[in-house]
Amino acid sequence: MKYGLRFRCEQPIVLPVNYNKILQAALLWWIDSSGEFSGFLHDVGYSVEKRKYKLFTFSNIKGNYIYNAQNKTLTFDDEIFIVLSFYNDDSHGCILENAAAGKPIRFGRSFVPLIGCFAAEEEYRPCAVDTVSPITVHSTLEKPDGKRLTHFYEPDDRDFSKLIRSNLIHKTEAVYGQKPGDDSFSIRPYNSRGTRRITTRYNGMIIKGWQGRFIIDGSPEMIKMALLSGIGDKNSIGFGCVLQNNRCQI
Repeated sequence: MKYGLRFRCEQPIVLPVNYNKILQAALLWWIDSSGEFSGFLHDVGYSVEKRKYKLFTFSNIKGNYIYNAQNKTLTFDDEIFIVLSFYNDDSHGCILENAAAGKPIRFGRSFVPLIGCFAAEEEYRPCAVDTVSPITVHSTLEKPDGKRLTHFYEPDDRDFSKLIRSNLIHKTEAVYGQKPGDDSFSIRPYNSRGTRRITTRYNGMIIKGWQGRFIIDGSPEMIKMALLSGIGDKNSIGFGCVLQNNRCQI
């Protein structure tokens, strides 16, 4: 399921520009402060071969903010909105319980009250999607001197869609122990000027991703995995979260 969470900042919340790790920790605490389900999401997930997939993702923080160029911080002092998406339906009970209790989200010592929660209804069919956190796709290459290089693919690269499809197949295999019956899937930009590159730092790593509108096509099984678990790499640290856009013609 996919959920929209709205919180009200009763006092200013100051976050670094690269806040993915902070937001991930805040959301895991909000989902399950006991640590049982959130621990599974963060530490366990689903495995196939040497790969591990958490099968959840989240958006950037949406809301008005003041940017401090000197300190490289964002100050939120009004309402904020976050999208949270899970492939596993086990999340539903936790979300309902927290929504009914009006559980606040915690950033450090600041508790931000929940003022709204809704479930997003999406159809698993070819559609347009809008990113609410950047899509990133990468390969690790070895240079002639033996050093390793991370290469991030752009939406116009031939391997961008190919690698995303492969990622979705591996995720399906990790959950069900077998590959999807129909593994057709493709993704492309909605138009030639519809994407922009976003560069983020996470734990000292530089991650390059893409924001914008895309067209996804393929089997219902593959589209469901893409919409709920996230598109591309590094979903569980806040990349590849998308919302279906039913107003766009494809």
